[in-house]
Amino acid sequence: MKEEISYNFLRKIGLTESEIKVYLALIKLGTSSKGNLIRESKIAPSKIYEITDKLIDKGLCSIIIKNGVKHFMGGPPVRIRDYLRKKQEEILQEEKELEKIMPEFQSQYENIPESVKVEVFMGWKGIETVFISFLDMAKKNEEVHIIGAGTSKEERKLELFYTKYGRIAFKKGLKIKTIFNESARNYIAKIEKNLKKTYNKRFLFDYTPTEILIFRNITAILFRREEPIIILVKDRETADSFRKYFEELWKISKR
Repeated sequence: MKEEISYNFLRKIGLTESEIKVYLALIKLGTSSKGNLIRESKIAPSKIYEITDKLIDKGLCSIIIKNGVKHFMGGPPVRIRDYLRKKQEEILQEEKELEKIMPEFQSQYENIPESVKVEVFMGWKGIETVFISFLDMAKKNEEVHIIGAGTSKEERKLELFYTKYGRIAFKKGLKIKTIFNESARNYIAKIEKNLKKTYNKRFLFDYTPTEILIFRNITAILFRREEPIIILVKDRETADSFRKYFEELWKISKR
C-alpha cells in the first residue's frame, strides 16, 4: 500500500497527523528505540511519549524492554480492524445514550424563546426533508391541518410522495384534517386506495396551486410546481391564525 493511501485512510478513521507519522514509522522500523522513532517520524522529542501512549490506547503500539531500554513496536495492521470495530461499538453505545436524552434536548429546543423564523426549501428533496422532519418529531394524536391540498402537472410524483409519507403519518397515529381542492377527488381516492386508509377530509375551491400545512407552531406553504418550493414559518401566532382560518373554511367545505 502506498504511504499516501495509508496516510489518507488512517486520517479518515480518526488518527491525528502525529499519530499517523509515528505509526507509519513504527511499521517501517519494526522495533524502535525512542531516538530512531523521533528521527523517522520527525516528531518533537517532548511529544513522542504522549503520542505513543495514545497509540497504545488504540491498540496500535506496544512497549518492550531490551537490555533495560524502552523500545516501541507498531501493532500489526490487523489491529486497525480491531480499532474500527471498537469505534463502531462505541458509536452504537453513544446512539443508545442519545436516544435516552433526545426527549430532553428536543424539549429544550422547542422551548427556545420564539422569534419568527423563515426557511425556504427547493425541489422534491427539499419537501422530503421537511416532511421527514415533521414526522420525526410528531407524536401520536397530534393534529395536522392542511388547506388547499390538490394535484399538479406532477400528479404521479405527488401520488407516490403522499402515499409514502401518508402511510408513515397514519402509522404514527396523527390526526390529520385536510381541505382538498374539488378537482382532487379522484386523486385522493387513488391515494386512499394505496394506503387502505381514509382521510378526515372535506373539499373546497376548484383548484389552488398552493397548499398550507399547519403543525404545532409551524406553518408550511407548499407551491406545487414542477420543481416544488416550500416555505416554513416558525411562529406560534402565525400557526394559530392559520388554524383559525382552517376551522372557518372547514365549516363551509363539502364532504
